[in-house]
Amino acid sequence: MEKNPGPSPGAGVEQPRCPMRNTRQSLPAREARSARRVVRGRRRRERLAEVAKGP
Repeated sequence: MEKNPGPSPGAGVEQPRCPMRNTRQSLPAREARSARRVVRGRRRRERLAEVAKGP
């Protein structure tokens, strides 16, 4: 009964899809993409505001 191929009691230690476990690395791809899109949009707005001010 020791050699069962099923999940061992300690198998749930490293699950890659737990969003709030640590930093951006273990975020699901969908959340990482949305975060990148938010940052990109913010930078784009800042750049457009700088350009709109003119020389």
